[in-house]
Amino acid sequence: MTLEPGTYVGEYHWDGERLLRWDGTSWTVPIPGAGPDQQPAVDDYTSPSEG
Repeated sequence: MTLEPGTYVGEYHWDGERLLRWDGTSWTVPIPGAGPDQQPAVDDYTSPSEG
């Protein structure tokens, strides 16, 4: 199965098995973890320890 090129950089596509992301030239599997479009959750109940 050949995917059509993405319409914009950062577009996501589910191919039935995995999530793919268009990087402008090809479909890639995004690396899991914090990044520009995966902001870490903010925990309002804790604060960094001082000192």
